[in-house]
Order: sequence, then structure tokens, then C-alpha cells
Amino acid sequence: MLVVRAGGAARERIEQRGAGVAVRSDAQDAFAIVPHDTDEQRFSSLYVGGVGNVTITTLSDRVVTFTAVPAGTHLRVAGKRVRATLTTASLMVGIAGGF
Repeated sequence: MLVVRAGGAARERIEQRGAGVAVRSDAQDAFAIVPHDTDEQRFSSLYVGGVGNVTITTLSDRVVTFTAVPAGTHLRVAGKRVRATLTTASLMVGIAGGF
């Protein structure tokens, strides 16, 4: 049996049994994030592919800016939207699950 684990909302467990592979994950969906100041795109965590600042609105309506986020960062914070104002990062993917 082969088991691979990673932490956080996108934690995956892969088990190899004979010829078949079963995959389980806390993530229910993944989608491209288009920053917008009013449209909601709820996420349980956020992958940032291109370096820059990321401004989000949290589930409790707080506006938070993460500055100088390196490319390839997985922000483990839930939110309602990635705001266009002050967001300079690119290639973002929302991970949905666990709401």
C-alpha cells in the first residue's frame, strides 16, 4: 500500500490496492479565481501561482491583504472573494471544501 499525505484543506490520501488507485481529498472543487471587489467566489484555501499581493474578504467580512506572496504559495485561509483592489498576484486557484 502507498500512502501520500499533505496538510491543509487540499490534503490528499492516495492508496494503491492492486491495479486500482483510490483518491480521497478534503477539497470538493478547484476553480480559477478572477479578482473582483463585489462578486463572491467562496474558497476554503487559495493557491497563488504568480507573485504579488492578495487582498481577500474573509467569511467574517474582514478585508485582509497578504503582501509579497511568493509564487507557488498555498494560503490556508477561507474567504468570500479575492478583491481586485490591491491584488497584484496572478494565476490564483480557489480550493473549495469544508464549509
